[in-house]
Amino acid sequence: MKRFFKIHSLEIPEYLQDSCREEQNVYNFRQIRSLAMFLILISFVYIGQIELFPLVDMDDSFIRTYIVLFSSIIGICLIYLLPFAFIVKIKSESVKKYFLLSFLSLIAAGMILLTYLDLHFSSDLSAFIIVLMYSCSILWFFPRDYALLSGGYLLLMIISLLVLNEGESCDVSIVVQVFVFYGLSWILYLSLYQMRSENFLNRIHREEQYRMLETESATDPLTGLYNRRHMKEELSKELARSERTESPFCIAALDVDHFKNVNDRYGHVTGDEVLCEMAVILRNSIRLSDKVFRFNGEKFVILLPETTSSAACILGERIRTTIESFSFSGVRKPITISIGISQSQKGLSMDLLMTKADKRLLLAKTSGRNRVICD
Repeated sequence: MKRFFKIHSLEIPEYLQDSCREEQNVYNFRQIRSLAMFLILISFVYIGQIELFPLVDMDDSFIRTYIVLFSSIIGICLIYLLPFAFIVKIKSESVKKYFLLSFLSLIAAGMILLTYLDLHFSSDLSAFIIVLMYSCSILWFFPRDYALLSGGYLLLMIISLLVLNEGESCDVSIVVQVFVFYGLSWILYLSLYQMRSENFLNRIHREEQYRMLETESATDPLTGLYNRRHMKEELSKELARSERTESPFCIAALDVDHFKNVNDRYGHVTGDEVLCEMAVILRNSIRLSDKVFRFNGEKFVILLPETTSSAACILGERIRTTIESFSFSGVRKPITISIGISQSQKGLSMDLLMTKADKRLLLAKTSGRNRVICD
C-alpha cells in the first residue's frame, strides 16, 4: 500500500514519455469528442425541461441564467468540436494536451457554476462530482496534469461556496462533501493511472521483445548483416518487383580468398574480426537501397536492385580494391576476395540466379582469385 502512493513508482520512463503522451492524446481526444456531443444533447434536454417544467420557487432571472449557462456549454462544445480534425493533425503533443486541458477547464467552470446555482435550491453537488469523476476515471493524464486540472476544479468550487455564502461561514456538510469527493477522485485516479501505465509499459515491452526477436531471426549474430534466411525473403521480393517493373537487378556473390589459412595461422578470433571488419566495408560501399547478407562462413551476397551487370561489375571492382588495400586487425598479409555477379532475366528463378552467381564466383576462384567475373 505504501509503495502504491509513491508517485515515482507510477512514472513513465523519460524516453517513453513522448510516446505515452501521444497515446494519451489519441485516447483523450476520442473521449472528449464523445463528452462534447453528450453535453450538447443533455444541455438541450435541460433547456427544454427548464422552459417547460420550471421549479416552483425559481424566478425568471434564475431560469434565464440556467438557459444562458446551458447555451454557453453548447457553444463551448461546438467551438471545440469544429477544429478537432485540424488539432489532431498537429505534430506537437503538448499543443494537443493544452487544447484538451483548456476545453476541460471551460466545461468544468460551467459545471461548477451550475453547482453554484443548484446550491441555491438544494445541497446538490452532482455537477461538480460528475466533472471531477469524469476527469479522474475516463481521461488519462500524467499526475502533474491531473493535479493542475483537479486543483483548478477544487479552487473554483471553494470560490463558489464563498461567494454563495457572501464571505460568511459555509455549510460544513457541503465543504466536507467537496473534499471527500476530491480525495476519492485522487484514489480512483491513482489506481486507474497505475493500471493504464502498466498496460502501456507491458505493451511497449512486448513490442520491443518482438522487434528484438524479429531482428535476431533476420541478422547474423557475428557481423550484424542480414542472414541467409532473410536473403531468400528479400530476393523473392526483388524478383517479383523486377518482373512487375521490368527493371533488372543483380546479385554479387563474394568469398574471402584462402580464409582457412587466416584461421589456421592467426586463430578463429582474428578470423571473426576479419569478417566483422569486412562486413563494415561492404555496408559502407553500397547504396541505401542495396542489401548485404552473410551467406555462410566467409561467403557474402549483395543484392543490387535496379542495377545492370556493367554497373554491378564497377561496384564489385571498387569493393575488391578497397578490401585488398585494407589493413585488417591482426593480419599482416593483404586479404583479397573473389566476386561473381549475375543479372536477373525474365523467367529466371531465384535459385537459377544464385547458381549463375556461384558459377561466376567459382570461375573467379579458378582463374587465380582476387578478381570480379560478371555476366
